[in-house]
Amino acid sequence: MVKLLVIIFFVLLSAPSVLASCQDFSRVEPFTVVLQDDLGVASLQAAVAVSQRYFRALQGHKEFQGCGQHWSVAAYRQILQELAMHLQSKGKDGLADFLRGRFDFCQAQSMLVTGYYEPVVEARRQRLPPFIYPLYGLPPAGKRSYSRQQIDGQGMLVGHEIAWLADPVQRFFIHVQGSALLEF
Repeated sequence: MVKLLVIIFFVLLSAPSVLASCQDFSRVEPFTVVLQDDLGVASLQAAVAVSQRYFRALQGHKEFQGCGQHWSVAAYRQILQELAMHLQSKGKDGLADFLRGRFDFCQAQSMLVTGYYEPVVEARRQRLPPFIYPLYGLPPAGKRSYSRQQIDGQGMLVGHEIAWLADPVQRFFIHVQGSALLEF
C-alpha cells in the first residue's frame, strides 16, 4: 500500500514545488481529519491531471520527504493513477475512504502555502457593445517598454487586440494577475 501525505498531496495538486521544501509535520489520526471539497469532481480530475503531467515530466530519482517518510516519483505516479481511476469510475463516492486507506495524514507545523487566482472572464473576439475594453497581446518585438499611459491613453497597441471585455475592472484584474481564462 502506498502511503503519502494527504495534506501535501492536495497542495501538490495545485503547486507541486511546495512539497520539496515542507518537512516539519506531525501525524494526525485519519478519522479526525474532515475531508470535503466544495467543487465538482471535474475540478479534482483536472487537478489530478495537472499533477500527473508534472510527475511524468520529472526525470531521475527525485524523492520527496515529509512526516519522516520519503516518496519516489514512481510512488506519486502510482497513487495519482489510482486516484484518477477512482474519480473516473466512482466520482466522489467513497473518496474519503479511498484517501484514508491510502494516505498517512500529517499536519504541517510551519509551511508557506501560496495560491494563484486565475479569473474567468467573458470576452468577445470583436468590439461590440458592451464589450468595448481591449485586451492586448504582446507588443511587437523591441517595443516592450510602453507605459500604461502609452498603451491605454495613446493607443500604442491598437491593432494588437486579442479580445474585448465588458468590464474595465476585470481588465485591470487581468493586468494585475498577469493571466485569465477568457470565455468566448
